[in-house]
Amino acid sequence: PALLGPFDGKIAGKLDDLKFVMRPGFIGRIRLLTEQGHPITNAIVKGKYDFAAYIGLGKSPVNAEGLASFTNLVAHPLQLKVEAPGFQHAEKIITLSPDHDAEWRLTPADAARIKIVNVDGGPIPGATTRLMRIEGPKSMSYGEGYNEVSATSDENGILTLSQLRDDSVYWFLLEAPGYRRDFLRQIFPGESDRIATLGPQIVVSGVIEGDLSLLKKRSQGLGRKR
Repeated sequence: PALLGPFDGKIAGKLDDLKFVMRPGFIGRIRLLTEQGHPITNAIVKGKYDFAAYIGLGKSPVNAEGLASFTNLVAHPLQLKVEAPGFQHAEKIITLSPDHDAEWRLTPADAARIKIVNVDGGPIPGATTRLMRIEGPKSMSYGEGYNEVSATSDENGILTLSQLRDDSVYWFLLEAPGYRRDFLRQIFPGESDRIATLGPQIVVSGVIEGDLSLLKKRSQGLGRKR
C-alpha cells in the first residue's frame, strides 16, 4: 500500500505536479513458537498497519512450521494479534522484513471450563460464547454481534475457554438454540467448578394491528433476567 498526502490546499482548488510512486512490496513472515521454541501450528495471525487510518492486513493461518505470512508489505510497523488454542491472546507491534523471519513466543493459557446445563441439570451441548467485555491491562467492551464464536460446549455441556490471559477478567454472551440467552460474568483463567444454567426460550406471539410502517426497528436485546 501507499498513501498520498496530507495536502494543504483550498477546497475545490487544483494541486499541480503531484507524483504517486508505487513501489514493489515484499512478503513478511513471522513464526509462532512455544516458550520452549517449538513451532505452533494451529493459530491465526491478523492485523493492520500501525497508522492513524485503518489499513488492514487480513488473516493468515500459520503453516506446519508455525509461519504466518503477509504480502505486499512496506517497511512500516504493524499491529498484530494472534489466536491460538491453548495460548493466551497476544498483541504486538512489529516491523517485518523481507530478509528474515520474525519470531513470536506465546504464553500457555490456563483454560477455564464451565458446565452449561438446563433447569433440570441436564447438559446442553452446542452452547456458544462470544466475548462481550474484558477487564485488564487493555479493557474493552463489545456489542452483541461484534465478535465471532469463541467456544462451543461439548456433548457433556462442558465449555472450554482456552485463550484467556492471566491478567484479565472476562464477560461472555452465552447462547444455545431453544434456550434464553444469558451472560457468563467475571470469568477467570483456570476456573473449573462453575455451572451456568439456561432456562427455556420464551416465545411471545400476537397480532400487530395498524400501520406497520410506523414501527421503529430496534436491535434484539438481552433483557433482564427475571
